[in-house]
Amino acid sequence: MKRIIAAAPVRNETRRFLNRWLEAVLRFADRLVVLDDAGDDDTAEMCRRRGDRVIVHSLAQPSLLVQETRTRSLLWEHVRREARPGDWIALLDADEIPSEPLIALRNTILALPDDIGRLDAKWAEMWTESHYRVDGLWSPWLTLLVRFEDRPFCADPDLTPGLHVPRFPEYVGRLVPHPLDAPVLHLGYCRGDLREEKAAFYVAHNEGVHLAHARTILEPAKLAPLEALLTLPRVVLTVPIRNRAWAVPKLVENLSRLDYPDDRLRVRFVVNDSTDDTDALLLAWRRTGMREHVEVVRLNLSDPAPPGEHQWWGPASDPGGPLRRMAKLRNSMLAELRDSNADVMLALDSDVLLHPQTIRHLAATGADIVSPVFWASWGLRMGPLFGGVRVAHGRVDIHHRLQAVQQGKRPQVWERGSSASSEPWLMDLVFRSGLHRVGGLGAVTWIRKQVALAGVSYDEVPNLPEDYCGEDRHFCVRAVCHGFDLWASSYLETHHRDEPDT
Repeated sequence: MKRIIAAAPVRNETRRFLNRWLEAVLRFADRLVVLDDAGDDDTAEMCRRRGDRVIVHSLAQPSLLVQETRTRSLLWEHVRREARPGDWIALLDADEIPSEPLIALRNTILALPDDIGRLDAKWAEMWTESHYRVDGLWSPWLTLLVRFEDRPFCADPDLTPGLHVPRFPEYVGRLVPHPLDAPVLHLGYCRGDLREEKAAFYVAHNEGVHLAHARTILEPAKLAPLEALLTLPRVVLTVPIRNRAWAVPKLVENLSRLDYPDDRLRVRFVVNDSTDDTDALLLAWRRTGMREHVEVVRLNLSDPAPPGEHQWWGPASDPGGPLRRMAKLRNSMLAELRDSNADVMLALDSDVLLHPQTIRHLAATGADIVSPVFWASWGLRMGPLFGGVRVAHGRVDIHHRLQAVQQGKRPQVWERGSSASSEPWLMDLVFRSGLHRVGGLGAVTWIRKQVALAGVSYDEVPNLPEDYCGEDRHFCVRAVCHGFDLWASSYLETHHRDEPDT
């Protein structure tokens, strides 16, 4: 029988969140392994009082803040004595609390197939009891659970001194992470006295990026409500479409497989002056399935973007320009989001197919603007990158990404500070499943209502470089100028149909 085993180093936790942490962890995990770092309060005894599901070990001398790798290696050795093949291992700190939605996923996690070996979750850095911090490097996605393998923590625990070392053993690096749709609540910064204490310690003991991050602890923080992260938002999935009858069958089949409750989802097709059977096919699909949450809206803006004409100004006979009409179309979608009861719009191009968990995952990111990454040719003829790299990796998704790049395809997101994307950045996008901060995105875009309320639009931004083609890029520039970060998720596979038969 598979189990969840949690483990954590602890030291003098009684004045913080120990009881709250123990209660939540023991609802999530079957067993808890605790390593007391020579504390001088009642932490170890309070853990023992929880019964035989909690296994407490103690150190004679403090180690965690002196040699963290050594401490975490010792903790892992205690885990190895308790765990069995197939068990899930959660390595936490004593101020990192499983949220209620995460606890509710316990049985789902235990039922996952054996070929899934690593699960990531969002760490919500709580600044108050009701709000978490979202600016800079705060509230990242981190590994929460891994399948147990009876291997040592690392080759030599004494080779990695200092703070901010990996908390999981080295073998975890070869496992492809899969996202969980519920967060961990990190309470270590949720009071002013804790923030002051941590700022003083980390500024004194860090360098480089960790020092820069530590200096932001006492700076003004951008916060988001936790409730929005713990509840499923009302989503309007909006698909602008014109003369795409060829795309409709696979599109609606894909939308039918989305794992999201109908009472929280509205699907809205915006049919722009089609002359083929696009709207008839969509209406038939709506009627066939009695899909009351689906609507088909007709507009007449003429062709928003003829093939190969991604430009704002058209010829003298067409002074409006194809992208001006596309911007007008997308602005109407933003207006509908702003004026409706939806919390979020997922704007989806009709030639993009989504993973069934996409909406749940994008909601779990907590981001205001985020896109799942896909790879496409865009009609370009680009050479392969990476010099014929060969990957000894057992996961199909990594191979697919690498194959796409070697075929000359590129992602629909691009690097910050550049209109193109560098090879190292693309390699990171291929090989690291995670949440990436990007300079731009498009084609499938999660947009929270506050973006529309702030006045962000798809209108042209004058004097941008010519290679900033496409209304999506102008939307992204406007969003960043309004203070919104742009994110891309490479956790779930998303497919772009380059041709009608793909």
